Amino acid sequence: MAQNILVIGATGFTGQRVLAELQSQKIQATCFVREGSKNKLPEGVKSSIGDLDDTKSLTAALKNKTGLIFIASMGFGHMESVVKACEKSGIKRAVFTSSTAIFTGVKAKSKDGRQAGECAVKSSKLDWIILRPTMIYGYNGDRNMERLVSYVKKWPVLFVPGGGKALQQPVFVDDVAKAVVAAYQSENTIKRAYNISGAEALSFNDVVKTTALALHKEILLIHIPLWPVVTVLKMVEKLIKN
Repeated sequence: MAQNILVIGATGFTGQRVLAELQSQKIQATCFVREGSKNKLPEGVKSSIGDLDDTKSLTAALKNKTGLIFIASMGFGHMESVVKACEKSGIKRAVFTSSTAIFTGVKAKSKDGRQAGECAVKSSKLDWIILRPTMIYGYNGDRNMERLVSYVKKWPVLFVPGGGKALQQPVFVDDVAKAVVAAYQSENTIKRAYNISGAEALSFNDVVKTTALALHKEILLIHIPLWPVVTVLKMVEKLIKN
């Protein structure tokens, strides 16, 4: 059976790479986009216009599709509507990208939203797969490493709160894209959630040094006590609220 997958989030940083991976494997995809985002798609890519707040447009876009790849954020309260639209249209196979940020100890609205989104998916009748990438990096626009690269290019000194030894395991965006498409195609991934990361855990110090080395730059890391930074940030937060 020929595949025609509806892709939600195809114009985003990761979504663009997922769409490119589907194209490289000659898998037909239709992108669900807002009216103003259609011009962000590569030439020749099929699109369906709508909005996640409009269940009717989403249900119509899912009609006659063989599955769904969802690469937008799961933290904005749309997941129950997305699940209902899938079930109403007869879609079974669906891949959703979440984030390992759901495990953070930091209190954040996005964490609660993503957890609620995952619950909606897991309690559905879909043949769902959830992928949780760590910090994604790659090309221009990654909003993570891009800022560090820009800083290292300009400045020879970086002040680091704390020891800079906390570990992180960033994952390359093309690896995420391949994982998304592979998970969709595999029969062994149904109703499973996977945390996906890069091959090696690195401290923040190592990340900075590796970045500087790749840019042929020298950078001096100056570690400062963490508690004054936290105290100042709390004071700023109170001032903003007032």
